[in-house]
Amino acid sequence: MSKISAAYAAGLFDGEGSISISQGKKYKRPLLSLHLEIGLCRPDVLYLLQQQFGGNICTGQHREFWRWSLQSTFAHKFLLEIQPYVVVKTRAIQIALNFRETTNPSGHRYTEESHLARQNMRSALMLENKRRGPGDLPSA
Repeated sequence: MSKISAAYAAGLFDGEGSISISQGKKYKRPLLSLHLEIGLCRPDVLYLLQQQFGGNICTGQHREFWRWSLQSTFAHKFLLEIQPYVVVKTRAIQIALNFRETTNPSGHRYTEESHLARQNMRSALMLENKRRGPGDLPSA
């Protein structure tokens, strides 16, 4: 099997990928986690990405469409690898990487201050994702 270069993966992610901080319910506060996706009409490249970076592949219900998704640690490692080559999603990736740095590895509950910072990063990422539109490329 071929290995995908970080530059190729970055271009693919810039064009077809998405970054989100999803919110689930656990304990008294929502549980937040980093989530990445790339969706394509052909799965070939997605299987190569899965082999190289991990994650899951699922299919759509209404037509032939595949989604490769990564969460948490796998998503963080992928973003670190492609970050130098990304053109369009640079700010979104930086927010996601900053969010990941706030993860509590010990498994203890987050302080109120830490939880608020993570919620603010989620809001900033949502705003960044809405801001992106056609022709909204960074200037050279």
